[in-house]
Amino acid sequence: MGNIVDYLEWRGDLTFEQDPFNEVDSLILTAIVYLSGQNYLPKSGEELTIRQVAEEYFETHDPKSVYIGIFFDKCLGEFAQKLGQSERFGHIKVMRRVNRVNKDKQRQFCAVTFRLSKNLYYIAYKGTDDSLIGWWENLNTLVTYPVIAQSKAALYAKGEMNRFPEGRFYLGGHSKGGNMAVYAAYQLSESEQARLIKVYSNDGQGFTPGKFEREKYERIRDKVVQIVPEDCLVGNLLEEYPCERIVVKTTGSGIMEHDCFKWSLCGNRFIALPDVSEKSKNTRESVNELLASLTEEDKQDIVDEMYTLITNMEAETLTDLLKRENRLVFFRSVRSLTPKCSKIFFAFARICIANGMVF
Repeated sequence: MGNIVDYLEWRGDLTFEQDPFNEVDSLILTAIVYLSGQNYLPKSGEELTIRQVAEEYFETHDPKSVYIGIFFDKCLGEFAQKLGQSERFGHIKVMRRVNRVNKDKQRQFCAVTFRLSKNLYYIAYKGTDDSLIGWWENLNTLVTYPVIAQSKAALYAKGEMNRFPEGRFYLGGHSKGGNMAVYAAYQLSESEQARLIKVYSNDGQGFTPGKFEREKYERIRDKVVQIVPEDCLVGNLLEEYPCERIVVKTTGSGIMEHDCFKWSLCGNRFIALPDVSEKSKNTRESVNELLASLTEEDKQDIVDEMYTLITNMEAETLTDLLKRENRLVFFRSVRSLTPKCSKIFFAFARICIANGMVF
């Protein structure tokens, strides 16, 4: 049993011709795209291989100093360095990177196109990193459909398919990136969807309740794979989409299983379990009951009030917010919420604590 770090040791010397692209390779590309914010990947317009990018980046950066937040293992930098050195991934060309962050509009969007071989491409959407901007956009999915990042994801996929008209495509992402990959896929035209091979959502959440476009989604349903950890929380949120689902054994616990470096595999496949854990099921059921009890006005109020509360704390990242001193300030500040929103917040907190879904 190992993880994606071990995978590079086991299979990093095998090309895609020797061992075809698989679900673990997909996870690796969606993990490495998190480093785009640190300029690990080239800017839009440049075309470099992952090996060239890694060699250039780690000439001036210490792999051990790379940190992108609590949901990712601190080995990500060393992993990226090894990725560039591997035969399997080193030759992959980074064709395009778009990274847009707008604090005022609570928008975070990043996508990267990788060329695996001639006419074979992988579009990877970045999930939510440590910045609170992305977390606010996640919260906005309670009340807004589509959010800006989802719309951008669809436009990006259409644009890349136009750029490479002979190409066939994989789409994928981790966390919010997985949600964007699924959204982009079902917004494509039928002729574009015919060029899709697979769509991978790695613990990506569902969609705004009551607004999920099921008729459009059915056209790509058979191409979608959702991969979730055994104590799945994020992948169980909001309205689910029917698809092939792989439940992965992990070395973590609770919400920290969202870290894909804790997902267990053997060879070129994840170690699969029959179903998610009981606490995952209990959390999903309780959260869905809570959301069903809220009006649209309730949801908008909690989004607005929580945004104001945390903005006033002047925290920029989730790591900052979860520091011990800031946790105390945060919970004291919750008292400033209206009684209705305070009740909703603590109801959600009790659900997570009761089921071990805490930091």
